[in-house]
Amino acid sequence: MKKVAFLVLLMSFITVSCKKTEYSEKEIQKDLLIEQVSNIVNLSINPSVPDDFMVINCNNPFDAAGVITSDITYDFLIKAKDKKSSISMLKSELINETNRVLWELNLNPDTLNYDDVEYIIKDFLIDIYLKEGFEIFVLKSKEIENIVNTDIYFNENQKKRVLLFSSVLRHNISKIKEFFIENKMSKAGPSWEDCFVDKLRELQECDNCLVERVLCIFAWPTCLGVKAIDCAIAIF
Repeated sequence: MKKVAFLVLLMSFITVSCKKTEYSEKEIQKDLLIEQVSNIVNLSINPSVPDDFMVINCNNPFDAAGVITSDITYDFLIKAKDKKSSISMLKSELINETNRVLWELNLNPDTLNYDDVEYIIKDFLIDIYLKEGFEIFVLKSKEIENIVNTDIYFNENQKKRVLLFSSVLRHNISKIKEFFIENKMSKAGPSWEDCFVDKLRELQECDNCLVERVLCIFAWPTCLGVKAIDCAIAIF
């Protein structure tokens, strides 16, 4: 009887020890991922090669999402400029079309098992753009994507959401900037990008807007996308 009790106690100890080891390993993976991404965020970059500014990242398996959504955004801007439909109707069409295409191509982010590190990295990405500008954002966002893509901390759904967010933000900013250059559209006063940066900075620096910030990052098509579009429309 004593032998049985000892074996039960031993098994319980081993189980608890294994769980502690697994937990510790996960925490180490988490800390390592945040450290690697932080190193990129804090890296001083002085780009000199034009190809560095290519917005496509072949190492991001979901980079097609950025390409596709930016094309949808570009088409929307053409329609908005030509005033063929009401702006509110066009914005609704933009959101619906973006979600539809991403869903059909299995590029849509699901809503399962969110991890706080997802938010941390997405917040880092926005901060890079706000503090260092689009050219540095292009370089650093691709480096962060490369780290996330090969890291073992996230599960596949979490990894996909971060890679999608980064790609869509980079490609859409690039495409909107391209639209205004090609159409030679400008007004006296703030540019489209000035407006977009101001909206993002206002949200980032708001002390009482944590919930809105989190929701905006996780529901980017209907938040960041609409903020960008509102700024573009203001220039027309």
